Amino acid sequence: TGNITADCTVTASFTANSSETFTVTASAGTNGTITPATQTANTGTTVSFTVTPSTGYTTTMGGTCPAGTLVGTTYTTGNITADCTVTASFTANSQEVDVCKNIEGIQTTIPNGFVKNVAGECVAFVTHVGGGGGFIRPPTIEPKGEVLGASTTCGIYVDKFLKIGLKGNNKEAVIKVQKFLNQYLNTNLVIDGIFGIKTDAALREFQSKHADKILTPWKLGTPTGIFYLTTQTAVNNIMCPPLNLPIPTLIPIPQNSSFPQF
Repeated sequence: TGNITADCTVTASFTANSSETFTVTASAGTNGTITPATQTANTGTTVSFTVTPSTGYTTTMGGTCPAGTLVGTTYTTGNITADCTVTASFTANSQEVDVCKNIEGIQTTIPNGFVKNVAGECVAFVTHVGGGGGFIRPPTIEPKGEVLGASTTCGIYVDKFLKIGLKGNNKEAVIKVQKFLNQYLNTNLVIDGIFGIKTDAALREFQSKHADKILTPWKLGTPTGIFYLTTQTAVNNIMCPPLNLPIPTLIPIPQNSSFPQF
């Protein structure tokens, strides 16, 4: 002090050196990212990072820096007073999405050897064996709500020929076609196994939508409503895409003994 002549006080105040800076280092675990990797901060200031979890994951922040706040994908530290770290870890959400609801258990991905059909079901792909017929199927995965030992498989969906009004129509095949048309065209057919006017109209709509594969090979310009070779192939390919069946040999109906004649 100077020369003291009376009671008095001495005070001291302190300010941070503007040139003093610290390094904040960021790191992330698997299933997410944090950017940028490093930042610098003056004493007493905060820094922010962008934290992005993968779909289905939740972020948890940590590290040696003063705790901060996470708002959306932006994490802001507390006031920095020394070199420190920020870490981001990611954990899977407890509720997983079941992509194969028709198979027992939670399936987060489509199992190997399976495909998803037009109905949204995961079905085992069945490979047709040469000219001798028959199928080779992968190991069974039990479907929900069905008897144990029954497998959900993907192969030829319909192998019958059908036409409106024929008594020789196979009822089970008609039911399959009606279910397919309801699923694929969002029609509201009654599933009764009877190939009537409404089933015929829905089938004609389907044929028109796939005219290049169904009508053009026959050189037809309008739908027929007949569930025959090219229509059958188109439906089977949609229900089981890996089949990838080619356009079949075109045989006129009168020459094909497999077509119901009554």
